[in-house]
Amino acid sequence: MVTPDQPPRGRRAPRWVTAAALAAAVAAGTALALPPHGTTGGGTVSAVPAALGLPWPWTPRLAAAPLGAAAVIVGGQSLALEDLQDNASVAVVGPDGDHRLLPLGGPGSAGGTVLLAADGHSLAHDDRNGDLAVTAVDTGDSRTFGVPDGYYAALAFAPDSGRLAVARVTGRTELGLLDLGSGAFLRLGDLPGDYAARPGFWAAFSPSGRHVAFQDGGTVVVAGTDGARSGTFTLPAGAVLAGKGAWTPDGTGLVLGAPTAEGWALSIIDAVTGVARSAPVVLRGTPVGDLLGWSGTGTMVVAGYAGAVDVTSIGLASEVDTVRVLRVPADGGPAEDLLRLPDGVTSVDIAADAMNGEGPARPAPIWPVDRRWAFLALLLVWWPAVGALSACVRRAG
Repeated sequence: MVTPDQPPRGRRAPRWVTAAALAAAVAAGTALALPPHGTTGGGTVSAVPAALGLPWPWTPRLAAAPLGAAAVIVGGQSLALEDLQDNASVAVVGPDGDHRLLPLGGPGSAGGTVLLAADGHSLAHDDRNGDLAVTAVDTGDSRTFGVPDGYYAALAFAPDSGRLAVARVTGRTELGLLDLGSGAFLRLGDLPGDYAARPGFWAAFSPSGRHVAFQDGGTVVVAGTDGARSGTFTLPAGAVLAGKGAWTPDGTGLVLGAPTAEGWALSIIDAVTGVARSAPVVLRGTPVGDLLGWSGTGTMVVAGYAGAVDVTSIGLASEVDTVRVLRVPADGGPAEDLLRLPDGVTSVDIAADAMNGEGPARPAPIWPVDRRWAFLALLLVWWPAVGALSACVRRAG
């Protein structure tokens, strides 16, 4: 009872108001956790992120929540990137830092069996039936390309992202160009069946997209995209094309990679004659370097692999200890970290437009949450909320 000398106590809100407010807060939090089904982020990539985080099992799949474009893809050994049956996924990172997962249904590696297009709009990878699949990052839809009694293996995207250099494996292994619009295949040459280096070292497009360099055993062949050959020369012992970014930005040179006692050595040769044009640049303490491309300032962008690895094994997550993405001056200046990768990442590929761009380098946080995990979280939150609401109703009654 309140006497005239006592101030009135503040009135409590009705129980139904409290329950409604709780329900609204839970619903709002759940809505924020759910990724949209449509395209998110921008449609272009203009920079390499400064750092990445590892995805989690609740990171949404690309097919469920597409991105506008992808700047980086990574593979590795973590809860989200490899399951107990050794089925791999790659993390697809958009220009705004959103992560998505692309399950492969088997083993695979970013930059090896999974390639990112120059514009960040497509991914080339094996599908679950052994065919070559090209997945649109902005829709999550895939188109497959098959070969009777054989298969295609993606080697490199053209600068216009409309063609792929591929190996067509049947009774023999042919290298050629696959038009992603028409599905037409143009044979450029044969590859030795025992060539063991991972696909990222087999072929490279010139910056103009009019020439392709590929390795045929110990020989490098330069061919036009019309099939006409313009150069053939013998490689030094142990040397390979340095990666999909092997052409120099001016289109006149090719970068070779080779192991040395001190680390992976990169050297430039003339793209027509094969004559050496520079002294080797050695990545000390790095057994293998994969030249992904060039920055807008003319430095090489190299994925440096550490562990018990060589060009035949850097696609095996179990053999790779760490990966660093380095900015390497072609004149031999000191290498610098371009992208910080967390422990557990064992492979990486970067869109050429991101490497060439001059946009701000922002960290890429892990966001948002897969709908299945968000639903589980919803149940865990809503169950006590519904219980509290029921108790309020009973007491009010």
